[in-house]
Amino acid sequence: MLLDIAQKEKDYTAVKILSCKIIKKHFIEKYYNIYKELFNPEEWKKEREQLFTHYCNKKYFDNSAADLLKAENDKEFLMKKVNILLSPDRIEKYFYSNTPDYKLKIREMFIKIINFYVENFTGKHFYEHILLLLKRLSCYKDGRKTALN
Repeated sequence: MLLDIAQKEKDYTAVKILSCKIIKKHFIEKYYNIYKELFNPEEWKKEREQLFTHYCNKKYFDNSAADLLKAENDKEFLMKKVNILLSPDRIEKYFYSNTPDYKLKIREMFIKIINFYVENFTGKHFYEHILLLLKRLSCYKDGRKTALN
């Protein structure tokens, strides 16, 4: 309600503060768009980096970081940051691209995840999870061959 009033009164300082508070709690695309409009492109690059860092600095993963990447639709920024979000579900949900090597990049990310699990975790539960990841990996180009290796 306060945000609506600030927008009607064209109080851009208040709009910026209020929309920032909303999206820092949890990413909501409507308020993200309002907030983003208040920056020029150079300022926004710095601000989105701070916003992304804010989302990633929480004790537990917040899907807001991935939602921000998706809303940005900036392939370079996405590729740079997606490794922070390494999880098969998040990669498949948020990682998209119009580039021909899209599936190859996803396959590479799956390999990173699998290697991370193999190097850092032991036990039946983790081995079962690795097996599931290998099965999912086989859905991507040359993934079956890679999984067998």
